[in-house]
Amino acid sequence: MSLFRTLRVTRSLLGHYRQRVVLFRTIGALSALQYIDVHGASASQHILDPQSKVSDLCQQHQRWLSSESDEIATVDYEGLVALLQSGDIQLIDVREPDELVEFGKIDKSYNIPLSRLKQSLNMSEANFIEHMGREMPMKWDNNVVFYGLGPIKSRAAMDIAKKLGFKKARHYPGGWEEWSEKQGLPLKKTEL
Repeated sequence: MSLFRTLRVTRSLLGHYRQRVVLFRTIGALSALQYIDVHGASASQHILDPQSKVSDLCQQHQRWLSSESDEIATVDYEGLVALLQSGDIQLIDVREPDELVEFGKIDKSYNIPLSRLKQSLNMSEANFIEHMGREMPMKWDNNVVFYGLGPIKSRAAMDIAKKLGFKKARHYPGGWEEWSEKQGLPLKKTEL
């Protein structure tokens, strides 16, 4: 006889709902662990081998969870627009100041170059306010978003921030390139 247990977890990510259904199926001495990840109308299924040792099952589970972490750690164009309209965002441009002069920047963002990000996020709050003229992001904030020209610097900035304890930091991989295209702005200011 089979025993089924179901655990449902729902969380909101910028208005998108994700539901994870985890089924534990036990048959005799063997157990199979099945994950069904439901997102909108699509679903993906992940089955962990019933012959695996418990530690192997845990490793497979961890690989599956980490495969979705990239999706959670990004903000798409529509999500960024929504965050900017709500005013609940700390949008950090990680390009060098001369790149901002050459290309432009997203309104309501502020600049911390990637080369100084670690040092800036390690400052005391008073020093950060003195140097940046604004409040310092806190490690528990879930509205910290990094962007650059494209995805490379913003991803690196997010990785640095996460290592410093900003576990909910995200990045906008489209960067200025996608933003300027979707907003009908020139890529470079010199193209005016």
